[in-house]
Amino acid sequence: MSTEQKIITAAMKVFKEKGFDAARARDIAAEAGVTHALINYHFGNKENLFNIVMKQTLVNFSNHMVDILNNPATTYKEKISILIDNFNHLITHDPQLVEFFLTQIINNRDVFAKEVNPKEKILGSLFFKKLIEAGYSPEQSINLYINFIGMLLVTIIGRPMIQQANDMSDTDYTAFINQRAKMIPSWLEQMFNLK
Repeated sequence: MSTEQKIITAAMKVFKEKGFDAARARDIAAEAGVTHALINYHFGNKENLFNIVMKQTLVNFSNHMVDILNNPATTYKEKISILIDNFNHLITHDPQLVEFFLTQIINNRDVFAKEVNPKEKILGSLFFKKLIEAGYSPEQSINLYINFIGMLLVTIIGRPMIQQANDMSDTDYTAFINQRAKMIPSWLEQMFNLK
């Protein structure tokens, strides 16, 4: 792994754990096993490094989702199930990454729109093209997208409230979202009459 990539990987870990404001370049250098001067040499400052990490995170996350949506070998329902499984795996194994990702979408809308380009990459994917070919209107496609994203995000945003209201441990909550994940494809299938 190159020095630059070591620093980027370390920066991702530190930014996820501490957030941008609390993260120090010295923390990142220590995590990467390099000197503070090397961070300045390769990236100039913490802000430049953060922008690179943020863009990489957004692009990697969206590209993975687009690969699933563009897979011609899977049905609508299978694509939705795969996306949900991937998302739940992230929530369970790297919740800080999901929170970091969501924070960047909210705080950096212009970067998200430019780097991820949801209109072209997501709504222009094979999944949504096939919906249009099957007679779904653009509005129905957008509503399917919004409902799907909403069903996933509520498990992150609502987690503290859901756990507290139902006396759920972290283990109970993981079991709950995994069970819920099995139902989402059927809910969407019924809502939008997916074939």
